This record gives sequence, C-alpha cells and structure tokens, in this order.
Amino acid sequence: MDPHWNEDAMVDVRRILLSDPVKGALFFAFVAPPVGAIMLLPLFIVVSIAAKSPLLAGAFGLLMVTIIPVFSYFLGMIPAAITGFIAGFFRKRLATWAGTLGAGALGFVVMASIIVSRLYEGETPMDLAGTRYEAVVPLGVCAFVGAAVAGRLFGTRAIRRSRDHGCTESPH
Repeated sequence: MDPHWNEDAMVDVRRILLSDPVKGALFFAFVAPPVGAIMLLPLFIVVSIAAKSPLLAGAFGLLMVTIIPVFSYFLGMIPAAITGFIAGFFRKRLATWAGTLGAGALGFVVMASIIVSRLYEGETPMDLAGTRYEAVVPLGVCAFVGAAVAGRLFGTRAIRRSRDHGCTESPH
C-alpha cells in the first residue's frame, strides 16, 4: 500500500449510498413540512384581516395553530422525503448557498411534479383544458422554503460533524 494513503480518509461507499440519503429523507420529512407551512401564515393573516369578523379571524387563528401543522405533514411529508433522499447524496454541498438554493429548487420541482401528476390522474386531454394550477405556485414556494431550510441545517450538521472528527474536507 502507498505510505501516503490515509486509511482513516477512505470513504465507505455503502455509508454514502445508504446512510446519508436515508438520513436526509427522514430529516427532510420531519423538518421541511412545518417550515414550509410557515409560508402560509401571511396568507392566513391577510384572510383574517379581510374577514372583518372577530369570529372568522379567531377561526383562522385556530386553524393555523391546530390543523395546518397536521396538514403540512399530510401534504408535505412524501415530497420532503423524496427531496431529502436525493439531497442526501450531496449532503456536504448543502452547507453552501448554491446547495441551499439547489435543495429548495429540488423541493419546488418535486412538489410541483406531484401536484401536476395528481391533476392528470384519470383525466383525458379534453378535460385538462379547464384544469387549474393555482396550487402549484403557493405549495411549491412552501416546498422551496422548507427544503432550503432543511437542506441548510442538514448540510451544516454534516460539516460540523466532520470538523469534530478532524476531517478538513471543504464543502466547496
């Protein structure tokens, strides 16, 4: 063996292929949906103000506190897990701004793809002429923000962990 080869620096391919993507899927699935749901807060505030009814404003407030967190997991857990699995392959790159934006863009694309595929399910080309895509942009923006924040946290955890173990590899 080469005397300059560092045995500790040898990369375990199984760990990269299995561990980081699986950890990414789990991390994104539990972190990204509630972070993305926070993006719905301005919408609910505007609706509450426009309602001009204390009862309706209270109902929207109760909805925001109780149903939205559950709804965010119901709607966002699968797209977040898919995004996290893919982003897990690039874990150390997620700590950079390009990686953060890339994770967000991936989240947007995954969420938009799932929404559009659900719209097309069971539809004929004639039925699609009237299909409305209003949900793609707001939910895609929520997915973008949730995935970007989760990606940044997931990536910085990897960098911090590698520094703690004495690794000097740069994410750039």
